[in-house]
Amino acid sequence: MYYRSRSANLTPLLTIIGIDIALWLGSMAAPNMILLFGLSPSLALSRPWTLVTSIFLHGSFGHIFGNMFTLYFYGRYVAELLGERRFLAIYFVGGIVGSITYVLLGPQFSLAIGAS
Repeated sequence: MYYRSRSANLTPLLTIIGIDIALWLGSMAAPNMILLFGLSPSLALSRPWTLVTSIFLHGSFGHIFGNMFTLYFYGRYVAELLGERRFLAIYFVGGIVGSITYVLLGPQFSLAIGAS
């Protein structure tokens, strides 16, 4: 049984959602953002920042809507259950580990975006 003992500060969660939406809108205006900040296994060593930046990029309205909808409801729950710092740690460590896994196992000349 889940017992809500406190109300979480949703600022970190809403900030991530805001960054994702702003970058999605930016990538609609400047599609080369996807190429510059998306994760390609063949370029990961020369562009290590893409291990993090790719987490915040989305390719379509459906992609960002689904991810942000899920992030809001699950993220709110995790932030309330574990706290904001642990939520952020889970978000970033999970995203970076996912990116590293993609670099190791994904097609070398592909491009990955989003933290799904």
